[in-house]
Amino acid sequence: MKNLTIFFGILLLFTNNSIAQMAKDWGAFNQRVDVTTLRGKKFRLEAAVKVTLIDSTADAEIWTRVDKSDKKMGFFYNMMDKPIRSREWKIYTINGRIDKDALWLYFGGLYHRKGIFLFDAFKLFVETKKNEWGQINLLDGSFESDSATIKKAWGFLQSRSGYFISVNNSDAFEGKNSFKIDGSNFVSEKTYGADPDA
Repeated sequence: MKNLTIFFGILLLFTNNSIAQMAKDWGAFNQRVDVTTLRGKKFRLEAAVKVTLIDSTADAEIWTRVDKSDKKMGFFYNMMDKPIRSREWKIYTINGRIDKDALWLYFGGLYHRKGIFLFDAFKLFVETKKNEWGQINLLDGSFESDSATIKKAWGFLQSRSGYFISVNNSDAFEGKNSFKIDGSNFVSEKTYGADPDA
């Protein structure tokens, strides 16, 4: 049931995008935090990301979404207007406000098309007083635990063939590990307007 909830939650990421972006050329992962005691507060999500492009149209994003008590979506942003294509580690930030009837804050990473995508150092902050921020404890936001703990902390959409997901210990923004999605073998589906052989 949890995996089904995560799957449908990830699908909501794309509700505001075109049909072309709904193609099966992306994957995602996420975690959620109970925010019932943080309603109405400003928040800041940070994560380090780097991308090695194999396809010039490949990119990555971080994203966040609030689910409300009426089962509707609150705050939502997925960086589709600011895709990440840099080969260098850089911190990316999403600023928002937790809805007054919020239950959960979902956050994670997205990756599209053919490339190698690295994510690290997810951090969540909430404004406690004006211009004062407290950090929320996340479950393994830097992917430093063993694989069993990481699988418990993060939900993964792994139904896309051609993407190999692993913990990478050779290139990290901080600590020893980062989260790696190797899409070097990814092949886009042949669809109208998106046939790689045409």
